[in-house]
Amino acid sequence: MPPAQSQDAPDPLTAIAQKLALVRKVGKLFFWVAVVLLVAGMVLLVRAVVFVSTAKQAEAVVTEVESHRDARRRAPGRRFPRVYTPTFRFTDTTGRQHVVRLKVSSSRYDYTVGERVTILYDPAAPEHVRVRSFFGTWGVTLLVLALGLGAGFFACVISAAAKTLEKRPEERAAAGDF
Repeated sequence: MPPAQSQDAPDPLTAIAQKLALVRKVGKLFFWVAVVLLVAGMVLLVRAVVFVSTAKQAEAVVTEVESHRDARRRAPGRRFPRVYTPTFRFTDTTGRQHVVRLKVSSSRYDYTVGERVTILYDPAAPEHVRVRSFFGTWGVTLLVLALGLGAGFFACVISAAAKTLEKRPEERAAAGDF
């Protein structure tokens, strides 16, 4: 027979049910975040594969490097990190010259003006340029996929926690494990 409870004490089964409902909501949130990130990552992956398979390679010269502090990447108690956005000049396979500024800024782009860099560009749209490097080609795609897998992992962990909370709530309540 379970111990008698006073009128002021919360019902342990109600507390367990509330925890279970919260855990399920958090699990669903992580599940849907994982789905969105994995779908976005797959779209980015397909786009990267198509880009790499149709892109032409060219030697580009760095003509300018814009440097600024990025307010979006500030860690608490630290200054804004410095990021760089290079501009390249290259000649395509038809002999036309193009000057293109990368659409992505990064702290890893530490080019100097006049430096030669191998780039990939879309012959149908030469303004679409990527630096020919692992991170320049695949970095954002792999980051989004990794975040999606991480969110999926946490969704599984939370689902397992919910299943544990579901097991024998009366026993858990009697033991004060809530």
